[in-house]
Amino acid sequence: MAAGFSRAAGEQAQLQCSRAVASLQDAIAACQQRDWTQARAICEMLLSDRPSDSRVLGLLATVEKQLGHLSDAAHYFEQSLSLDEANADSHHNYAGLLIHSDLQRALRHSERAVALLPNSALFNERLARIQMRLGQVSNALTTARKAINLQPRVASAWVCLAGVLKENGKLEAAAEAAQYAIQLAPVFPQAHSILAVILKDLGRLEQAQHAAEQALELCPALIEARYALGLILQARGELQEGLRAFELVLNRDPGHIGALFELSHNLSHADQAVSLLSQAALIDVSRLPIREQSMFHFSVSNAHHQLGNYGVSASHLHRANQLKLQVYPSNASRLIQRTSEPSLLSADSRQLPEASRRQRIFIVGLPRCGSTLLEMVLSLNPDAVCLGETFALDHALLAWRGQRDSSEPFPDLDQAYEALLGMELKANQVTVDKQLYNYEYVGMIAELMPEAKIIHCIRHPLDHVLSMYRANLAAGNNFTSCLEDAAKVLVAQRRLMNIYGSLYADQISTFDYDSFTGDPVAILKPLLGWLGWSWSDDYLHPESSQSPVATASVIQARQPIHSRSGGSWRRYAAMLEPARAVLIDAGYDDV
Repeated sequence: MAAGFSRAAGEQAQLQCSRAVASLQDAIAACQQRDWTQARAICEMLLSDRPSDSRVLGLLATVEKQLGHLSDAAHYFEQSLSLDEANADSHHNYAGLLIHSDLQRALRHSERAVALLPNSALFNERLARIQMRLGQVSNALTTARKAINLQPRVASAWVCLAGVLKENGKLEAAAEAAQYAIQLAPVFPQAHSILAVILKDLGRLEQAQHAAEQALELCPALIEARYALGLILQARGELQEGLRAFELVLNRDPGHIGALFELSHNLSHADQAVSLLSQAALIDVSRLPIREQSMFHFSVSNAHHQLGNYGVSASHLHRANQLKLQVYPSNASRLIQRTSEPSLLSADSRQLPEASRRQRIFIVGLPRCGSTLLEMVLSLNPDAVCLGETFALDHALLAWRGQRDSSEPFPDLDQAYEALLGMELKANQVTVDKQLYNYEYVGMIAELMPEAKIIHCIRHPLDHVLSMYRANLAAGNNFTSCLEDAAKVLVAQRRLMNIYGSLYADQISTFDYDSFTGDPVAILKPLLGWLGWSWSDDYLHPESSQSPVATASVIQARQPIHSRSGGSWRRYAAMLEPARAVLIDAGYDDV
């Protein structure tokens, strides 16, 4: 009798188990159909019979998350993992919940999920996103590529890779990744949105705007696409439209740090600064990723600068840059080492084919030197073709160096450069290249492009260091977040340009931003004469230029010529003392 009872009980338990599995599959199917209410009802029914089923608790947590019941979701995730710590799905989904509130815990759960299921592309993709938000850009790149290798035809993984490549400063590769994501999933709005941001950074503003508008057409509520559109409109000179886009982003997401930061650049009145500080006070900065914490402090610093609270502004500015250095360590040593000696050519390398050459202008220096203002001035010549911060010369030099050691005919750098620009130019057109770091190649430009004119932009060294420190520049300009390193790079760059200036005096002219803003005509007339251009008063109104601006100077470049920023360093003299010590040690006596 007892044996018969046991057998019957076992059969009943097995039946209940099979029903539970079937019901769990029904709950999963409801989730896949986004019927969250039905999925929750099934989970709750299952838990009434099996309250200690980790899988059901994990699924219920995910459902509650989708329904917006975040506290309940966290409770069920914790319960699920207390019953089965090896539940990879619960770790992964809990990490997705924690991304918005506790990135360090999100990282731990995401790492555990990947450790349990290392070959899950989805798990690796989420881990890469968390690593990127924490500023672990190198780890994020490795993890994102692993996700791609595991499932190379998943569009979201390519979007993730595009974002990571962008943060690593690899913009061309980032654009290719985003475009491939669109190829895989043409109606995936996030792919169009990330492509818009990348194209904006590349200076391809018309294409960028099309990508942002495409993303918004697919998903009008996509905040990041609206933010991207604001950046693009601003770069195209449509400042008010850009501001309205940022305001709309903040209205929908009051904690959007990117929009807050952009608005902090556009403060013209004290009441705007006070309003921005009130908005910032609502944000729990301790819960933000490091990079967003940095942008938060830049924003608050800008507001206090507008209010004249320079001591408070300096404090937030220091904090912003210290946080940024945790994500992007200074690259000063590499820059200084690469430019410690001028790049000069051997006699045989100076052989040039007899070919007509167009005039080319290269603007060189360091960020925030007044180069964007100069570019806007030069763009008013109808024959000028402004290229922005193109990498065409970098790529042309790679090709030139590769070919000159081969059996091919001796390469022509000028022709290689023009081919890489990818545009049809008329014979009378003049290219204006504003890739500032081309100062490294001034010797090669002067030797191999004999018609080229090189304009070296400078300003007061402490104003220059301060402007770089305040600008929150993109990856690649990492040295600007350390005052001492910014001063050291400035000293090394000017030393190199002094050498080039003595060797190629006819091809190099120095543009002093402070002198120009103080007396534009006195500086501009000789410069234009040196270029062989005729004078026009139109050059005194760069704010009328329709040329796009894709740099951090976008707001200033749309204003009439003024000298308000001259001498700003005195307001931050105490903070700038480390940079001043470097400059004095290098022989600068005007600081």
